[in-house]
Amino acid sequence: MNQSRGNLQINWGLITKVILEGKQRQELGELPFTYYYQKSGSLIGSFFCGDEEGEFILFFNLNYPDSAVILQLIAQHCQVLKEEILVYPLDSQGIELYSTVTPEKYIILDL
Repeated sequence: MNQSRGNLQINWGLITKVILEGKQRQELGELPFTYYYQKSGSLIGSFFCGDEEGEFILFFNLNYPDSAVILQLIAQHCQVLKEEILVYPLDSQGIELYSTVTPEKYIILDL
């Protein structure tokens, strides 16, 4: 399989653990909760675990230079959750606005 260099450096096992932890938080009622994904200080996206009707939302940085990572991130979330999830792209303005909102419960993961 031909993968980009950045894609090879992502810890996909960690992503799987995060997704399963989000599912567990849902089952235990420990929501809402947000996981931020970044690489070398650059935001890749975030995984929001909502408290209404078990919603999971994946936000991604539209300007992140490695689109293969974004596509794999979306696929990994759907595969592990065994369901479709809402996916929203954020452009530069969206990222600026998004970064000003700090949720009460979150973890920043440096991939």
